[in-house]
Amino acid sequence: METMKHKVVLSLGLAVLLIAFSSAAYADTIDAITFGFTHNTLNPTLNNSSGVDLAGSTLQVTDSKTGTSYSVPGNVVILTGPASSYVAAGGVLNAQFTAGAGTEVEVVSVDCPGGVCLKGISNGGFYLAFSNNTGAFLGQFVVTYVNPSVPALFGDPNNFQPSGSDSFTTSNNIFENSGLTDTANVGQGSITFQEILPVPEPASLALLGSGLVGLASFARRRLQK
Repeated sequence: METMKHKVVLSLGLAVLLIAFSSAAYADTIDAITFGFTHNTLNPTLNNSSGVDLAGSTLQVTDSKTGTSYSVPGNVVILTGPASSYVAAGGVLNAQFTAGAGTEVEVVSVDCPGGVCLKGISNGGFYLAFSNNTGAFLGQFVVTYVNPSVPALFGDPNNFQPSGSDSFTTSNNIFENSGLTDTANVGQGSITFQEILPVPEPASLALLGSGLVGLASFARRRLQK
Protein backbone atom coordinates (compact mmCIF):
# COMPACT_ATOMS: atom_id res chain seq x y z
CA MET A 1 0.00 0.00 0.00
CA GLU A 2 2.82 2.37 0.93
CA THR A 3 4.59 1.59 -2.38
CA MET A 4 1.41 2.40 -4.28
CA LYS A 5 1.12 5.69 -2.40
CA HIS A 6 4.68 6.59 -3.34
CA LYS A 7 3.96 5.85 -6.99
CA VAL A 8 0.89 8.06 -6.90
CA VAL A 9 2.88 10.93 -5.35
CA LEU A 10 5.59 10.52 -7.98
CA SER A 11 3.07 10.45 -10.82
CA LEU A 12 1.27 13.54 -9.54
CA GLY A 13 4.55 15.39 -9.13
CA LEU A 14 5.64 14.58 -12.67
CA ALA A 15 2.22 15.57 -14.04
CA VAL A 16 2.33 18.92 -12.28
CA LEU A 17 5.83 19.58 -13.64
CA LEU A 18 4.68 18.68 -17.15
CA ILE A 19 1.74 21.08 -16.91
CA ALA A 20 3.96 23.86 -15.57
CA PHE A 21 6.53 23.47 -18.33
CA SER A 22 3.81 23.20 -20.98
CA SER A 23 2.17 26.44 -19.85
CA ALA A 24 5.50 28.22 -20.14
CA ALA A 25 6.45 26.60 -23.45
CA TYR A 26 4.91 29.45 -25.43
CA ALA A 27 7.83 31.59 -24.27
CA ASP A 28 10.07 29.75 -26.76
CA THR A 29 8.22 31.32 -29.71
CA ILE A 30 9.98 34.41 -31.05
CA ASP A 31 8.05 36.73 -33.32
CA ALA A 32 9.85 39.31 -35.46
CA ILE A 33 8.32 42.11 -37.51
CA THR A 34 10.42 43.51 -40.36
CA PHE A 35 10.09 46.77 -42.29
CA GLY A 36 11.55 46.11 -45.77
CA PHE A 37 12.22 48.91 -48.26
CA THR A 38 13.93 49.74 -51.54
CA HIS A 39 15.25 53.01 -52.84
CA ASN A 40 16.86 54.13 -56.07
CA THR A 41 18.31 57.60 -56.32
CA LEU A 42 21.60 59.41 -56.85
CA ASN A 43 21.21 60.84 -53.33
CA PRO A 44 22.70 60.76 -50.79
CA THR A 45 26.09 62.30 -51.43
CA LEU A 46 28.70 60.97 -49.04
CA ASN A 47 31.68 63.08 -48.01
CA ASN A 48 33.84 63.75 -44.99
CA SER A 49 31.41 66.19 -43.35
CA SER A 50 27.77 65.45 -44.18
CA GLY A 51 27.44 61.71 -43.56
CA VAL A 52 24.37 59.97 -45.02
CA ASP A 53 20.86 61.33 -45.47
CA LEU A 54 18.40 58.87 -47.02
CA ALA A 55 14.67 58.93 -47.68
CA GLY A 56 13.11 55.92 -49.38
CA SER A 57 9.80 54.16 -49.95
CA THR A 58 8.92 51.21 -47.76
CA LEU A 59 7.70 48.06 -49.49
CA GLN A 60 6.08 45.89 -46.85
CA VAL A 61 5.92 44.91 -43.20
CA THR A 62 6.33 41.16 -42.58
CA ASP A 63 5.49 39.05 -39.53
CA SER A 64 7.84 36.06 -39.21
CA LYS A 65 5.48 34.11 -36.94
CA THR A 66 2.54 34.05 -39.33
CA GLY A 67 4.45 34.59 -42.57
CA THR A 68 2.03 37.36 -43.56
CA SER A 69 2.87 40.77 -44.99
CA TYR A 70 1.27 44.19 -45.06
CA SER A 71 2.06 46.89 -47.61
CA VAL A 72 2.89 50.29 -46.11
CA PRO A 73 2.25 53.30 -48.38
CA GLY A 74 4.82 55.49 -46.64
CA ASN A 75 8.47 56.48 -46.41
CA VAL A 76 11.50 55.46 -44.40
CA VAL A 77 14.03 58.13 -43.46
CA ILE A 78 17.56 57.29 -42.30
CA LEU A 79 19.96 59.97 -41.10
CA THR A 80 23.53 59.84 -39.82
CA GLY A 81 26.02 62.28 -38.42
CA PRO A 82 29.33 63.29 -40.03
CA ALA A 83 32.09 60.82 -40.77
CA SER A 84 34.51 60.39 -37.88
CA SER A 85 37.00 58.87 -40.34
CA TYR A 86 37.12 59.13 -44.11
CA VAL A 87 39.76 57.51 -46.33
CA ALA A 88 39.79 57.22 -50.13
CA ALA A 89 42.82 55.52 -51.63
CA GLY A 90 43.46 52.99 -54.37
CA GLY A 91 39.88 53.26 -55.63
CA VAL A 92 38.39 52.36 -52.24
CA LEU A 93 36.27 54.70 -50.12
CA ASN A 94 36.20 53.79 -46.41
CA ALA A 95 34.18 55.90 -43.97
CA GLN A 96 33.01 55.54 -40.35
CA PHE A 97 29.93 57.63 -39.51
CA THR A 98 28.98 58.85 -36.06
CA ALA A 99 25.45 59.04 -34.68
CA GLY A 100 23.62 62.25 -35.56
CA ALA A 101 21.21 64.29 -33.50
CA GLY A 102 17.58 63.35 -32.92
CA THR A 103 15.59 60.60 -34.63
CA GLU A 104 17.76 58.77 -37.14
CA VAL A 105 15.46 56.12 -38.55
CA GLU A 106 11.76 56.72 -39.03
CA VAL A 107 9.02 54.97 -40.99
CA VAL A 108 6.08 57.24 -41.72
CA SER A 109 2.72 56.11 -43.12
CA VAL A 110 -0.83 57.43 -43.20
CA ASP A 111 -1.89 53.96 -42.06
CA CYS A 112 -0.33 54.48 -38.61
CA PRO A 113 -2.10 56.72 -36.07
CA GLY A 114 -0.15 59.95 -35.80
CA GLY A 115 1.69 59.05 -39.01
CA VAL A 116 4.72 57.37 -37.40
CA CYS A 117 5.08 53.56 -37.53
CA LEU A 118 8.62 53.22 -36.18
CA LYS A 119 11.47 55.46 -35.09
CA GLY A 120 14.85 55.04 -33.44
CA ILE A 121 18.39 56.26 -32.84
CA SER A 122 21.51 55.04 -34.62
CA ASN A 123 24.58 53.69 -32.84
CA GLY A 124 26.75 54.70 -35.79
CA GLY A 125 27.36 53.47 -39.31
CA PHE A 126 30.06 52.29 -41.69
CA TYR A 127 30.36 52.81 -45.44
CA LEU A 128 32.66 50.91 -47.79
CA ALA A 129 32.74 51.33 -51.58
CA PHE A 130 35.00 50.49 -54.49
CA SER A 131 35.42 52.89 -57.39
CA ASN A 132 32.81 52.27 -60.13
CA ASN A 133 31.48 49.24 -58.26
CA THR A 134 29.07 48.22 -55.48
CA GLY A 135 29.32 49.68 -51.99
CA ALA A 136 27.38 49.22 -48.76
CA PHE A 137 26.36 51.27 -45.73
CA LEU A 138 25.72 49.36 -42.49
CA GLY A 139 24.13 50.84 -39.39
CA GLN A 140 22.84 49.53 -36.05
CA PHE A 141 19.70 51.18 -34.71
CA VAL A 142 17.96 51.23 -31.34
CA VAL A 143 14.23 51.42 -31.99
CA THR A 144 12.64 53.85 -29.54
CA TYR A 145 9.02 53.61 -30.67
CA VAL A 146 6.86 51.07 -32.51
CA ASN A 147 3.30 52.13 -33.20
CA PRO A 148 0.83 49.68 -31.54
CA SER A 149 -1.13 49.53 -34.79
CA VAL A 150 1.74 47.66 -36.50
CA PRO A 151 1.74 44.41 -34.44
CA ALA A 152 -2.04 44.71 -34.18
CA LEU A 153 -2.21 44.19 -37.96
CA PHE A 154 -1.03 40.63 -37.32
CA GLY A 155 -3.06 40.04 -34.16
CA ASP A 156 0.05 40.37 -31.98
CA PRO A 157 0.38 42.35 -28.73
CA ASN A 158 2.47 45.51 -28.68
CA ASN A 159 5.14 43.62 -26.79
CA PHE A 160 8.38 44.06 -28.71
CA GLN A 161 11.96 44.77 -27.71
CA PRO A 162 13.11 48.36 -28.38
CA SER A 163 15.98 47.20 -30.57
CA GLY A 164 16.61 46.45 -34.23
CA SER A 165 19.06 46.77 -37.07
CA ASP A 166 19.22 48.29 -40.51
CA SER A 167 21.41 47.79 -43.54
CA PHE A 168 21.18 48.72 -47.19
CA THR A 169 23.37 48.27 -50.24
CA THR A 170 24.47 50.76 -52.90
CA SER A 171 25.46 50.46 -56.53
CA ASN A 172 26.99 52.55 -59.34
CA ASN A 173 29.35 54.35 -56.96
CA ILE A 174 31.16 57.24 -58.63
CA PHE A 175 34.19 58.94 -57.08
CA GLU A 176 34.54 62.67 -57.63
CA ASN A 177 37.01 65.34 -56.52
CA SER A 178 39.96 62.92 -56.43
CA GLY A 179 38.06 60.41 -54.33
CA LEU A 180 36.95 62.79 -51.58
CA THR A 181 33.25 62.50 -52.48
CA ASP A 182 31.17 59.49 -53.50
CA THR A 183 27.70 59.63 -55.04
CA ALA A 184 25.84 56.31 -54.91
CA ASN A 185 22.55 54.72 -55.87
CA VAL A 186 20.95 53.27 -52.75
CA GLY A 187 19.56 49.76 -53.05
CA GLN A 188 17.46 48.02 -50.40
CA GLY A 189 17.28 47.40 -46.66
CA SER A 190 15.22 46.32 -43.68
CA ILE A 191 14.55 47.15 -40.04
CA THR A 192 13.59 44.29 -37.71
CA PHE A 193 12.42 44.10 -34.10
CA GLN A 194 11.46 41.08 -31.99
CA GLU A 195 8.76 40.29 -29.47
CA ILE A 196 9.81 40.15 -25.82
CA LEU A 197 9.70 36.60 -24.44
CA PRO A 198 6.95 36.64 -21.78
CA VAL A 199 7.74 35.66 -18.19
CA PRO A 200 5.87 32.54 -16.97
CA GLU A 201 2.66 33.45 -15.14
CA PRO A 202 2.47 33.13 -11.31
CA ALA A 203 0.10 30.19 -11.71
CA SER A 204 2.72 28.35 -13.77
CA LEU A 205 5.37 29.05 -11.15
CA ALA A 206 3.04 27.75 -8.43
CA LEU A 207 2.47 24.53 -10.35
CA LEU A 208 6.21 24.16 -10.83
CA GLY A 209 6.79 24.63 -7.10
CA SER A 210 4.11 22.08 -6.19
CA GLY A 211 5.68 19.53 -8.49
CA LEU A 212 9.13 20.04 -7.00
CA VAL A 213 7.77 19.77 -3.44
CA GLY A 214 6.02 16.51 -4.32
CA LEU A 215 9.15 15.02 -5.85
CA ALA A 216 11.27 16.16 -2.88
CA SER A 217 8.81 14.52 -0.45
CA PHE A 218 8.92 11.30 -2.41
CA ALA A 219 12.73 11.27 -2.47
CA ARG A 220 12.92 11.95 1.29
CA ARG A 221 10.63 9.04 2.12
CA ARG A 222 12.65 6.74 -0.09
CA LEU A 223 15.83 7.70 1.73
CA GLN A 224 14.23 7.15 5.17
CA LYS A 225 13.50 3.50 4.38
